[in-house]
Amino acid sequence: LEELQNPEDTAHARIYDRLTEMCTPVRITGENFRKARAREKMERLKKLLNGKEICL
Repeated sequence: LEELQNPEDTAHARIYDRLTEMCTPVRITGENFRKARAREKMERLKKLLNGKEICL
């Protein structure tokens, strides 16, 4: 929201004005579920590569 209110240049100011005209900012709290899934996949891959898990 800070970047939307204080753009770095005129081009970004125009883009952000259009966005705020059509959209309402929403605050999302909590952990990013995509990062959590990526972390889980990485841990599983490490186990597979170390031979601790059988892949079927």
